[in-house]
Amino acid sequence: MIKWSRCPSKQLLYFWLLRDIPKFSRWKPVGLDVGCGKDLGNYPLFRSWRYIGIDLDIKLLDAIKPERRNNFYGSDDIFIIRNLLTTPFERGDFVLCVQVLTNKHFDTQNTVQTVDRLIDMTHMRGTLIFNTSKFTMQHEPVFEPMLYDSFERVTVRRYGAWSEQRTNFAPLLAGIMWAIPWLRHRGHHQKTYYICERKCKP
Repeated sequence: MIKWSRCPSKQLLYFWLLRDIPKFSRWKPVGLDVGCGKDLGNYPLFRSWRYIGIDLDIKLLDAIKPERRNNFYGSDDIFIIRNLLTTPFERGDFVLCVQVLTNKHFDTQNTVQTVDRLIDMTHMRGTLIFNTSKFTMQHEPVFEPMLYDSFERVTVRRYGAWSEQRTNFAPLLAGIMWAIPWLRHRGHHQKTYYICERKCKP
């Protein structure tokens, strides 16, 4: 399932997710989709044995169409939690949190605590994927060392070129940025995409 956007940088993110969600969730017991949204757009890409969608919006369950709910396997769930930082929750072998820390309603003062919570939600030998925006960029020097201390391998992709533009050529421009990395930020980045692999540390 391919999602399309007229924003080149968002389309690049969609291309990455199209590859990375199936790759890192395959054969994993539990996959967590933090900030799943009412459209459950990432659900078809998950290959984990169990899918758990998490969102803070209490109206989410009512907004999910019945036919989407009926597509779930028996072991899949959607949970609404009041506070991601304080609500106890089981760990995931694959944890995805995209377009959450970039949301305009996200309290940027909670950036470091949220990343720390995502780290804690990632099971031993699990993988965490998330992205940040220019609004949370100031916190990167604080939480990036946390990532390197907690995971065996951390892949960092700076991107965000053409974030403000809307064009029908977005897929083409995203494809070019995929092939030529320096074009993703053109001298400065507005967003960051992280793939954090925990292979041996609990």
